[in-house]
Amino acid sequence: MPLLAALLLETLFISRRKAWKKQQAHTGNPVPKALWLWGPIGSASITRRQQLWAVPDWEDALELHMVRLEAIRRLHRAFGWFWFWKVPAHVAVRLRKGFRVHQATVEVDAILNEQQETKQEKGALPALPELPAARDPKVFEEAVEYYVEAIRNDVERPSERGLCSAFDVPTTNRRWAKQVKKAAEARVKERKAPTSRELQPVPA
Repeated sequence: MPLLAALLLETLFISRRKAWKKQQAHTGNPVPKALWLWGPIGSASITRRQQLWAVPDWEDALELHMVRLEAIRRLHRAFGWFWFWKVPAHVAVRLRKGFRVHQATVEVDAILNEQQETKQEKGALPALPELPAARDPKVFEEAVEYYVEAIRNDVERPSERGLCSAFDVPTTNRRWAKQVKKAAEARVKERKAPTSRELQPVPA
């Protein structure tokens, strides 16, 4: 019995030692042979990044490269060709060397947001063009309510030309005035229509 127990214990130790060695020897998923066949240059580039960046899976290495490249392009658009002189050194080194790329991209977002806020404070960003009155939904809504009040108060309704003049719309734009009148008349009918609660019979 003691001999049998010793053999079982030794077998357990040997199997665990083999599993540990196999785990240590595991280098991840290399680039598939089909990719080497059809794209040897790109496959060599991915393999190089796997080794330099200590990424075991080739897909993770490729994903990390795309994240790094997108961050560099954003900085290039914001700061020009010499972006690496205009951002903190640790961010530039991480992106150019592929070291802790995910942390660097988070800092890139903060840098670009800060630059955007600075530009807005200095007024460097051009103001948004103002919509013409005929295309402004707020002006249209004001004109509809103005016409609705004229109908409800039973006063003289403005003509299409007068409606355009009152809201700084070119008087030749009769189509806008017709749309205002149509929307106002529909709104008046909707407000006059009895609700389902009003239509219910009154109990005796």
